[in-house]
Amino acid sequence: MAVSSLYLSLCHQSLGFRAKKYSKTRIIRGNSVIRCKSSRLDQTSDEEKGGKRKLKILIAGGGIGGLVLALAAKHRGFQVQVFEKDSSSVRGEGKGRGPIQLVSSALAVLEAIDEDVVKQIMEAGCDTGNRINGYADGVSGEWFTKFDLSSPAVSRGLPITQVICRMELLDILVNAVGSDILRNKSKVVDFIQDPNKVTVILEDGQRYDGDVLVGADGIWSKEVVALIQETPESMILRRDIYDRDMISSWGTGRVALLGDAAHPLQPNLGIGGCMAIEDSYQLIDELDQVSSTGSDAQRTDAIVLALRRYATKRMRRVGIVHAATRMAPQMLAMYRPYIEFGPLAHLSTLKIMHPAFPMARAFLQFCMPEFMTWIITGHGLSLKGGEKDPSYKQQNESQIQ
Repeated sequence: MAVSSLYLSLCHQSLGFRAKKYSKTRIIRGNSVIRCKSSRLDQTSDEEKGGKRKLKILIAGGGIGGLVLALAAKHRGFQVQVFEKDSSSVRGEGKGRGPIQLVSSALAVLEAIDEDVVKQIMEAGCDTGNRINGYADGVSGEWFTKFDLSSPAVSRGLPITQVICRMELLDILVNAVGSDILRNKSKVVDFIQDPNKVTVILEDGQRYDGDVLVGADGIWSKEVVALIQETPESMILRRDIYDRDMISSWGTGRVALLGDAAHPLQPNLGIGGCMAIEDSYQLIDELDQVSSTGSDAQRTDAIVLALRRYATKRMRRVGIVHAATRMAPQMLAMYRPYIEFGPLAHLSTLKIMHPAFPMARAFLQFCMPEFMTWIITGHGLSLKGGEKDPSYKQQNESQIQ
């Protein structure tokens, strides 16, 4: 969801962690799942951790990516505040309505961050991974290829792909983040970097300092994107669906981009929001590794390196997805199941199959099942989530019988 100039800050919080209880961890690398023990962590006071402080992170954007990042940061011990230009869209008013698909990888990320959020999504959403998925001729109804979104997820212990109303999803995320964190009618108009901090400036003149600024306010992220010399607006191809080339840099210094602000995806695969969710987890995971000790110069270097690692780890996967979402409409534009005879149009009634059609079908039948399995399971993130309840496990198992 592209919500312009919606800014969220993970402000300075002197909180550490205390292990409270143990749960199982799911670590997903490629197509494998490893289960091991991990600690479920609670926040503790600064005194318990010897005065070490967390990074102060400012996040521009309160759409799906920004809210998930806020939620992840909140659970990691950061103090969070959202600067929201207009929260009416979050509550279901105005533009941005409609459904959104959450594939298994995105749901697994959300489960690792907050299991209650995933349970609410499963209750409000609709299972689509256990239905027929594939590509079909919209006129004849003939299937080119079908792929299974259920078995790969269930066999790896992942939630099954869901579709949920976008406004319901945002409402769940806002409530999970907390009303005390969401600040409405606060538009960021500028930011300033210096060697030790980054400062965001609101439209009303208020300023907020932080260690990091993350732009997550969608494809129309003018304030952040323009200031770090992103793709000029004149190069954006304007049509019903907005398109933009992948960019080689997701930030500069203490500033980074996330979600559509970094890599707007055409909606042909229905996974743009899922990529933003994955971005959020990877980013907070990298920032959480920045040491709380050391000199200002050392912390600055560590922050810059963390943001670079985040971009490097995400670019390959998102780049492949970006290319795939572009390829889909190109294939549709060239789709010709039967030979067209031009001036001899009456011969078209013979319905002579186009010679490229069998090759295209074979390509889709061979590639798409593997590609979609990689999409829903292969993000390579280390996820620290909890066990699903038995009823959920039984539900998943019944869907592949």
